[in-house]
Amino acid sequence: MLYKVLYVDDEPDLREVVKFTLEMSNQLIVETAASGEEVLMLLRTDFYKAVVSDYQMYGMDGIQLLKEVRQEFGPIPFILFTGKGREEVVVQALNNGADFYLQKGADVNSMFAELENMVLQAIRRHEAEKAMRDSEERLELAMEATNDGLWDFDLTENSLFWSSRSLRMFGYSLGELQPSVENWRENIHPEDRPIVERHLQEYLEGKYETFELDYRIRHKKGSYVWVKVKGKIVARDDNGRPIRLIGTHTDITKQKLAEERLRQSELRFLELFETIGSGVTIYDVKNDGATSDDYFVKEANRASVNLFGQPKERLIGHTLGEVSPGIGGTTFIAAAQKVWKTGTPLRLPATHFAAMDAWLENSIFRLPSKEVVVITDDVTLEHKQRSELMASEERWKYALEGSDQGVWDWNIVTNETYFSKRWMEMLGYEEGEIQLDYNAWLERIHPDDQTSTIVQLQSYIKGETDSYQSEHRLRCKDGTYKWVLDRGKVMDRALDGKPLRMIGTHTLIEEIKQNELALRQANAKLNLLSSLTRHDLINKLMVVMGYVDLLKKKNIDPDSEHYLTRMDKVLRSLHTEVKFTKDYQDLGLKEPQWQRLSTLLSDMDSPVNMSVDVDNITVYADPMLIKVFRNLLDNSMRHGERVSNIRIHTYLNENDLTILWEDDGVGIPSDQKERVFQWGVGKNMGLGLFLIRQVLSITGMTIKETGEFGRGARFEIYVPSEAFRLSGQAP
Repeated sequence: MLYKVLYVDDEPDLREVVKFTLEMSNQLIVETAASGEEVLMLLRTDFYKAVVSDYQMYGMDGIQLLKEVRQEFGPIPFILFTGKGREEVVVQALNNGADFYLQKGADVNSMFAELENMVLQAIRRHEAEKAMRDSEERLELAMEATNDGLWDFDLTENSLFWSSRSLRMFGYSLGELQPSVENWRENIHPEDRPIVERHLQEYLEGKYETFELDYRIRHKKGSYVWVKVKGKIVARDDNGRPIRLIGTHTDITKQKLAEERLRQSELRFLELFETIGSGVTIYDVKNDGATSDDYFVKEANRASVNLFGQPKERLIGHTLGEVSPGIGGTTFIAAAQKVWKTGTPLRLPATHFAAMDAWLENSIFRLPSKEVVVITDDVTLEHKQRSELMASEERWKYALEGSDQGVWDWNIVTNETYFSKRWMEMLGYEEGEIQLDYNAWLERIHPDDQTSTIVQLQSYIKGETDSYQSEHRLRCKDGTYKWVLDRGKVMDRALDGKPLRMIGTHTLIEEIKQNELALRQANAKLNLLSSLTRHDLINKLMVVMGYVDLLKKKNIDPDSEHYLTRMDKVLRSLHTEVKFTKDYQDLGLKEPQWQRLSTLLSDMDSPVNMSVDVDNITVYADPMLIKVFRNLLDNSMRHGERVSNIRIHTYLNENDLTILWEDDGVGIPSDQKERVFQWGVGKNMGLGLFLIRQVLSITGMTIKETGEFGRGARFEIYVPSEAFRLSGQAP
């Protein structure tokens, strides 16, 4: 093979001699140049295997040319051929990358032979290095394509090489980390380091064909990268001892994470499988699945083992007929065979299994592997409770029927409603004449009662009240209406608390309502009589008061004047009390009503600053409730002495409500706090606070005074849960 080289010298004759001599061996083709500048120009336009240069030339000398060549053309072989033999030239040439240095001498034949040898040796070494680099680049590209890194471990030098891909795998760029055996060992995860070192030693001792291991190496960021390392001994010394290993790194972090997730998932599945309350049994099915001996227990969880009542080792590998004799006669085997053949799941209703003396519900599935899975729930206790509940409900219904109460049973989900025989008789119906649903009751409620009744029912169903109770009228078969007391309770709820079933009673209260009407009518007559009597009494009092006033204007003795003054005071007090009875003559006469506090209090005209914070509160009270607050205002203004501010607010205590009336007056002494509510106690008539308590008590409300004397009065009105509603709850 011929190599083309370039020889530069400023001596024309020497250029010709060197060219002729080097070409004689038929291995080199020599082109010549007269200066360094010409060499650079030729190298830019043609390809040469090597450059031979004189040292001392006009313009650019050999060292300068060497520097230019190395900078622009890289590692092309360069031989410095010169007559200068100074040591500093030799050192300078070699330091700047000359491959060889040859001094011109008198022994021409030997000199030219050595020059030819240097040229050929430099070219072949350069080609070998280039071939090695090309090979390494191809290998590096191949490794990049497979996403693997390359490592090379020289045991004689105890040195380690990592490819750029390996470095990037661990977070480093090329040149950022100089790999070494020491930092390789330091970066291995502490838990893996002894395993890796032992495995490597055992491989070097010949225990394994190849070196292959998964372990973790610390990333530049501090985390760890899982790598699969494969390697092989590629060189040994004369005694057969390994001296060099080459191998690869493969990043398997994602694979390891996936394996860990799979492992955790399997652990969770096994934990769920073992801890689930239902029995789970997996069967291998042989033959056609027609008998209990065709079902072999492959796996059973703890609950299933408990159901069979045998150790797990007595179940696995045995047939269902062996572990549960007598099951072949049940419908279970036929159902299991159907599922096994069709793949359609089945759920069997609760069935009594005599061998286990238990009521069991079974769900049967077929896996893609053709194995049959049976999920079993022991419902023996539920079955017993359900039977007892049904018997109890029957006894309860019979008892209520005997007590002359009508019974209703409402399925809230479907609206289906059971009405007892007595319920129908109360309204004049025979069995079969009324549609058994919720609307049969709803459409019979009197139009005037319907809204309030539905609101009370819905409030209870939503959990806003503790009980449901309503008095309303129901239409009878003949078109008349009867008053009933309707009471009920939710008996069954879903897991989210939503009511599913409600049971209750209707009690006829027609006679009670008639008595109430008669009482109201009697009270009305008494009020009329009281009004007439009061009118006459006031007129007569005014006449007497007039005569007293006339007598006082006469010239009378002091004793008579004193008695007339006392008489006038008594008459005026009597006059005020008679007028006061007019305001309270209707107390308890009218039905209580739902009244919004904010509306009531907004109508009050207070002479001092009044702060009201009772939004969204509605109470059930006598229509005279407004007089309660007017009397409290009158009490504050009359007896507080220095009242400038009144505050009305509420607070909830569990299920009850408290309304607070507070002023900043002098307050009430501790020994008077209860006496102020008694008849006749007070600076005036002593009726105001007494009648307040009477008005409130009609619907179960109470009042007490809890203020601190000297800091103001504080009245607390307690309202029971059934006598108040928050926003959106009032009828």
